[in-house]
Amino acid sequence: THNLIKMAREGLAFELRNAIHKAKKEQVTVTKENISVNTRGKQYLVTIEIIPLTDTVDIHYLIQFTKNPLPAAAEEIIKSTSSSQKIKNDISQKRYEQLEKELSHTREDMRSVTEDMEATNEELQSANEELQSSNEEMQSLNEELETSKEELQSSNEELIIVNQELLDKQEQLNMSRFYSEAIVTTMREPLVVLDKTLRVKTANASFYTKFNVDEKETEGKLFYELQNHQFDDNLLRSLLEKILPQKNRIEDFEINLRLPGKGERIILLNARQIVNEKRAEQLILLALEDITDRVHSEKLLKESEARSRTFVESNVVAVCFTHLETATIFEANKAFLNMLGYTRQDLKTGKINWLNYTPPEHQVNDHLAIEKAKSMKISPPYEKEIIRTDGKRISVIKARAIINKNEIMSVFVDITERKSAELKLKTFAQELETKVKERTAELQTSNEELRQSNMHLDQFAYVASHDLQEPLRKILTFTMRLQDKHADELTPEAKSYITKIEGASGRMRILIQDLLNYSRLLQHETLFKETDLSEILKNVLSDFELLIQEKKAEIKTGQLPTIAGIPLQLNQLFYNLINNSLKFSKKEVPPVISITSRTLSEKEITKYPALDPSISYVEIIFKDNGIGFEQQYAKRIFSIFQRLHDKDTFTGTGIGLALTRKIIENHHGDIFADAKENQGAAFHVILPITQPR
Repeated sequence: THNLIKMAREGLAFELRNAIHKAKKEQVTVTKENISVNTRGKQYLVTIEIIPLTDTVDIHYLIQFTKNPLPAAAEEIIKSTSSSQKIKNDISQKRYEQLEKELSHTREDMRSVTEDMEATNEELQSANEELQSSNEEMQSLNEELETSKEELQSSNEELIIVNQELLDKQEQLNMSRFYSEAIVTTMREPLVVLDKTLRVKTANASFYTKFNVDEKETEGKLFYELQNHQFDDNLLRSLLEKILPQKNRIEDFEINLRLPGKGERIILLNARQIVNEKRAEQLILLALEDITDRVHSEKLLKESEARSRTFVESNVVAVCFTHLETATIFEANKAFLNMLGYTRQDLKTGKINWLNYTPPEHQVNDHLAIEKAKSMKISPPYEKEIIRTDGKRISVIKARAIINKNEIMSVFVDITERKSAELKLKTFAQELETKVKERTAELQTSNEELRQSNMHLDQFAYVASHDLQEPLRKILTFTMRLQDKHADELTPEAKSYITKIEGASGRMRILIQDLLNYSRLLQHETLFKETDLSEILKNVLSDFELLIQEKKAEIKTGQLPTIAGIPLQLNQLFYNLINNSLKFSKKEVPPVISITSRTLSEKEITKYPALDPSISYVEIIFKDNGIGFEQQYAKRIFSIFQRLHDKDTFTGTGIGLALTRKIIENHHGDIFADAKENQGAAFHVILPITQPR
């Protein structure tokens, strides 16, 4: 800002100050006209107009300066030296009047300014007096402030000390809180904090782990809603609702829960109010403990104690308790007292001493057993004899167990009868051994005789079969000669008889051959070797090639395994079964025969009592679409000489399937058949892959 009075031209400052003062005082527009100002040797007339601006927040003044030059005529008159004195006097007179007028205004302005100055001076004097009074008050206040400053400094020092103490307390409180939180977090028992509405506020890690939940599933939920409402027990609800209003506690409340993956569990609950006087929040701390294992252990312990008590109180074994220092028996069950012939009164009076009923030759072993029991807490059972009150000796088995350093428990089992029985058994065993040796010698002799008899029987069967076949060949030869040379001479009846003779002779020849084959099956033990069943099947089908073509049969085969077997017998087995399917086919229906195999599982092997579960087996199925048979004959067909059809309908001797069964038995396998009449049959052959040792 700038001082306008100082900036005004010479001759304007006085008028400008008076005009501004008047405008401020009266708040009206003030105009000062024709103020003569000399600038750079020239005369000017200046008009000052001061206008108050009342529409602004703070009052401002608009000062307008108007610069007017002197009239040209006046200048000329003043400058002209040839003008008359009169004219000059008139001008001077006008100038004088103007000056008088200005002086009058000036005096009036000076008077007004003087009054204002006096009033201002009085106000300043009054203000000065007030300032002096205020100065005195300020000095007094300053003294008080100095005193207060000292007090504040002292208080500040005290506050610093108190603040430091509070900081230390806060740090201790934080450490205590962290310590408490660490304890709660690491506790194995689940903990839950509930608010006054029994909603879960927070829980520790053990709770989330134990019940397999997370914070989203738990916090904010009603406690009764957890674990599929398993906590919604009426009695538990009632006890929890009384904790805050009645300041009660819950101690050892048991509840059964079924936890996922853990089954039935027994949970023990304890609850109390969390006391915090500085906070109005009311909380409940709920501790949960899984006591399932403890309850089961206690149950097992009680059962064990009950069994021990029953054992001690029973009469099955004799039990006594002995003081080691005095060798006096202070407690025993009824079996012990009865075994030695003592009474309960003898026990109470301390009359029973183990040295009294122990023979001298057994006392050393007893001392050794006691020392062993001291070191091992128990001594192994050992045999000894004890003396009854009637002087009779009895045999017992005795064991000891240390109860504490001054007491020992002894258990006795009376084996007197067993000893007697052992003696009798020993005598009997010796007699039996003698008889077994005699019987073994007799059996060896019988076995040798039987072996010789079997050998002779085999020779007889072989010779007999050959001797029987020779007359048959002659019968067939002569019959054929009769038909060739005397056919015209024979009557129809004679021809019929000859035909029957040929048929009977042929069947007899087949029967003799089958019997010979059957007898050969008795000797097979040393003939087992690796046999490819696919190769066996190939050879058998080659033998039936013409018959297969004749009957237009279809043979379906799969890959067959290699097993340990007797090739000749397995060839006979396949031959008989395929021949059976071709023989018993339906008329005008081409036979369809399928031969498949599969390995049996361990579970399937157990279904057949004749099989050894430790060996692997293969099942070979011969299935056809022939005439079949009723299932009730499924076992009968494997018996020798058993036929389901007459010999005129189907030829055969009734030995084929019996021979098949014998071959299966030689290979330690099994065979059975499934069939329906006119719907075909299936023969299931089960053979071991390796022969049992």
